[in-house]
Amino acid sequence: MRGTAREKKNSRSGSDRGFLTYNLREPMDTSPAALYLSLLIGAVGAGLLIYGKKQRRWPQLAAGAILCVYPYFVPNAWVMIAIAVALCAGVWAAVRAGW
Repeated sequence: MRGTAREKKNSRSGSDRGFLTYNLREPMDTSPAALYLSLLIGAVGAGLLIYGKKQRRWPQLAAGAILCVYPYFVPNAWVMIAIAVALCAGVWAAVRAGW
């Protein structure tokens, strides 16, 4: 083995320029606020998912599924809030438009 990912990242010698030799994705934020926030967003998503499935309403079903899954992939609590607000506004607009 040539070394750890950190050593590969800092290495700039030869043909190995450090491109794609380490994980580019930031780890999930594990602060208590971010964990509770992802729990809250997931609970709202589960509610929308169940409602959309029972009522056969596609906007609520799709938004609920997305709200349940996306907090696992967003490393920042503020971005998580912004995405949740945008999705809820999208559902509201879709319902107001008659979907």
